[in-house]
Amino acid sequence: MKIGILVLLGCVVVLSGCDKIRQLRKDGKPGAGTVKENVVDPALEKLVDHSADGHRFRTDIRFPANLDVEIVETSSGNLTGGARTAFGSGSGRVQQEKKTMMRIERVGDHVRYSIRDEGMVAAAPASPAKPSAAELARKPVSKEPAAAPPPAPAEKPVSLVFRKKSDTWRADPASDFRSQSLANDLAPRFGDLLLEQAGAPRKLWFSSRRFKPGDAITLSGDSLQILGPEYDKGNVTLEFAGAEPVAGHPCGVFRIKGDVRELQEGGESGDLTIENGRIWCSLLYPVILREELMCIITVRANGADAGRVSGTVQRNAVRTWKPGAVAE
Repeated sequence: MKIGILVLLGCVVVLSGCDKIRQLRKDGKPGAGTVKENVVDPALEKLVDHSADGHRFRTDIRFPANLDVEIVETSSGNLTGGARTAFGSGSGRVQQEKKTMMRIERVGDHVRYSIRDEGMVAAAPASPAKPSAAELARKPVSKEPAAAPPPAPAEKPVSLVFRKKSDTWRADPASDFRSQSLANDLAPRFGDLLLEQAGAPRKLWFSSRRFKPGDAITLSGDSLQILGPEYDKGNVTLEFAGAEPVAGHPCGVFRIKGDVRELQEGGESGDLTIENGRIWCSLLYPVILREELMCIITVRANGADAGRVSGTVQRNAVRTWKPGAVAE
């Protein structure tokens, strides 16, 4: 649920992995067979804790060591902003659309992380100011709207291998400079990335209480960690809407509204107002598998390149989560 979704990771490459990751690929995707989107996998349905008093989010099942998570994130926004740099200052308005596909293949403390950006589309800038009478006299003004810039080309896919030593994630050497730069950037925060993308369990999850449709809770302070490690202030209300699967995995659905502050690397901070949305939380493990959020954001950058961007963003994410029967 990061605010920086419109300026997400940009580059990618293909990199050979460790033997355990190769084993994951050779054995195929865990959980053979096709599961309909709106039908709970029967084997997982047996694990759901549901009674007349409601659903309980289980925390007593051991989190799987082996995982295959496929992530599709889409975002669109209507943003305005300005920046001040060493070359001057400027402002503008733009509409953006982006699609990012990721994959996490985890075998214990070995992770292959793949990412592909489908590029970004920037709409034409706002209409120019009305010309003066003198300008109209000098030349006719075209009534044709400004053409939108062409879409940015899709980035080349990248695959990086990370290994955990003690409590630190380190990347294997990459095959080119751009991939190595991405690996260096991700390594210090790779643990948080795994938390956000369901490659690791959330540090904080729901208590043992049961939820019925209409039940609501408020998250603030430390309890915001349920939503993600990047949130440190704010208040968010979750209203339980019922149970619904994501790619066969049983989830509890919450309607979500509220305001939070997001801390970002590089001296940036962001204020996020979630006007409306829904999140799908696994009923079996502390992970979030789907998000649909309509937000108002304000992101500020400090330092030499100070600036501010604000606007509305629609952000969707779906994580197909497959705990694995992969031999270690």
